[in-house]
Amino acid sequence: MIELARNLRKKQTEAESFLRAILRDKQVNNLKFRRQHPLSNYIADFHCPEINLVIELDGGIHNTKEQKANDKIRDAIMKEHNVNVVRFTNDDIFDKTEEVIQTIIEISNKSPLSTQWRGAGGEVNLSFEVYTTRVDTVFGMSFVAIAPEHPLVEKITTTEHKKAVETYKEEAKHKTQLERTELQKEKTGVFCGAYAINPFNNKKTPIYIADYVLAGYGTGVVMAVPAHDERDFEFAKKYNLPITNSILPKEKDHPEYQNILDGNFCYTEK
Repeated sequence: MIELARNLRKKQTEAESFLRAILRDKQVNNLKFRRQHPLSNYIADFHCPEINLVIELDGGIHNTKEQKANDKIRDAIMKEHNVNVVRFTNDDIFDKTEEVIQTIIEISNKSPLSTQWRGAGGEVNLSFEVYTTRVDTVFGMSFVAIAPEHPLVEKITTTEHKKAVETYKEEAKHKTQLERTELQKEKTGVFCGAYAINPFNNKKTPIYIADYVLAGYGTGVVMAVPAHDERDFEFAKKYNLPITNSILPKEKDHPEYQNILDGNFCYTEK
């Protein structure tokens, strides 16, 4: 799916290219849109993770009865996972540009930010990007891991967890990057008191400060999917966090199939 998305980015239509330039230049509510972005089993033309909005551009093929039915099913599935979908025709992009932009702005103004945390002053909304190499495993996210040196740590740590977090950050300073990322190293972390909301299923997930995450790799904030990542798996086992499968082996006779189902084995596709 990820490779297909990469190939589609190289073959963007004129309408996609035109809209991309508009979204980049007009800075619609300062939102960032990713083009040809994988979401579960689909690839969205444009996706904004901050408000979970998908923009689809429909060419001539979308006028067929069969494609309209497929689009309807796809939109319904997206809605089930709290993804808002708006569709424009290719002609709309060129002939009704201002109307298109205004529609996107109006939708974004009504859309909640995709991430929340609860701090000392009550509930606050904040949007941030997480890093993952497998977006199709998003429904298996059971916690968020942030690098100790990430600037977000200070903002989201609650008062009652501040001392433990500061102590952990100080300990992390004395470790090399190699020591922190060594696969055989025991995974450590500390809960910061904040929770993130997975925009795809609305589930509340705890945010941990963990030194196996580096600020300079990806965004420094990891979407942790323990069922399909060995480091996340070890961390989840240590801190008794949920392990939820989002992909399974195609072969039912896989030697660890039952253990995978039970959350006792980390399954990664080769």
